[in-house]
Amino acid sequence: MQIINTTIHERLKFTRIYFGYSQTELAKMLDVKQSVYANWELNKRLIPLRHLISLANIYQINVDYLLALTDIQIHQKPINVDKVIISRNLRILLYELKINVKTFAKNLNVSCSPIYNYLNCKNLIPTYVLYDIARNYNISTDWILGRTSQKNILK
Repeated sequence: MQIINTTIHERLKFTRIYFGYSQTELAKMLDVKQSVYANWELNKRLIPLRHLISLANIYQINVDYLLALTDIQIHQKPINVDKVIISRNLRILLYELKINVKTFAKNLNVSCSPIYNYLNCKNLIPTYVLYDIARNYNISTDWILGRTSQKNILK
């Protein structure tokens, strides 16, 4: 997983401090232990997508910013995770790129099975796969999640 200038864990910490929250406060809002939240900021664990979206909702900012894919912070209204929207947008992406699931999976260094599960709404896409899609194809994670109509990552 390649990360630009700021890493995800640094962005999580910076953003928390910028918005004036303690790790304990955010951990409570996310219904996780403070030590779990600390591990995300210490780069010991990658934040799960559902918690990442919850943070974006708390701050009302774009997921692309939290993932350090862009330095542009955009105000966005809170949303719920919707596997149907994610599936639809992944299908649109595959169609527009003119690639099949096998090629897509190979480019992401994953097997086809999980990709089919995301496309068929069986599993929520993990943060690292969403991140890799964004990096490999310059596609906004917020667009994949249905938070914005802006398809490309803003630079």
